[in-house]
Amino acid sequence: QESRGLGDVYKRQIIATGMGLAMMDFLLRECSAITNGTLLIIRYGTCGSINSKIGVGSLALAKQSVLVTRNVDAFLSDSNNMEKYNISKPIYPDFELQNVLRDKVKKVLPDRLVETINATADSFYCSQGRNDPNFNDDNSNLIDRLLELHVDTLEMETFSLFHLANSSKRKIKVAALTIVLAQRLKNDFLKHEEIDHLERVGGEAVLNALTEIKLTPEEVMNKPECIWLKMK
Repeated sequence: QESRGLGDVYKRQIIATGMGLAMMDFLLRECSAITNGTLLIIRYGTCGSINSKIGVGSLALAKQSVLVTRNVDAFLSDSNNMEKYNISKPIYPDFELQNVLRDKVKKVLPDRLVETINATADSFYCSQGRNDPNFNDDNSNLIDRLLELHVDTLEMETFSLFHLANSSKRKIKVAALTIVLAQRLKNDFLKHEEIDHLERVGGEAVLNALTEIKLTPEEVMNKPECIWLKMK
C-alpha cells in the first residue's frame, strides 16, 4: 500500500515471515540489505496467553519481551543441576511507534487491547512449557518461572524483532501486537470467524500506525538502490 508525505510515496509492505526467531532474523537483515533510511516495522501476529485474566480474542501490545531458550548443556550427563531453560533480561520496543499503535488500536478495538509482558521462545514446544511425552524436555516448572516474572504471553518472534532493531547500525523503529489465539491455562481457543475479523480490523490499525510516524527527508528511502524505487 502507498501513503503520501513529505512529497514522497511511502511504501507499506505486508510480509508473511513464517514462524520463529530465524525467520524474523531473515526479515530484518534482508530488508536492511535492500533499503536505506529509517525502517518502521510492526509485528502483527498471534500468541498464547498464560495470564488467566487475558482471554482469547485479546490484542496484546508488547511493552517488553524476554527470550526463553533451551539450555542444551543442561541436558548433558554432567550438567550438575543447571537450569534447563534460560530466560533473558527484557528488551523494549520503540516507544513512539508503540504509543501510536496503542492509539490506533484503541480507536477501533478498545475493549480488546491489553498491554503485556511478552516471552518469545525458541521452540513451539519445550520452551513454551508444552508437554511432549516423546522427549525429555524437563520443563514442568517453566510456566511457573515465567509467571514469577509477570509474563503474560508466549510466542516465537517478538524478542528477535526488538533485539535486532536495538542491534542495528541504522534506525529501525519497531513494535509488536498479537492476537491471543489460545488461553493456555484454560485450554480455550479463538474461533476462526473472530480471527478473520481481528486480522482485518487490527491489521488496518497497524498500517495506519506506520503512516502516522513522521519521517524527516533524510530518513525517507530515496537512494537509487532502494527496492521501493525499483518497484515503480
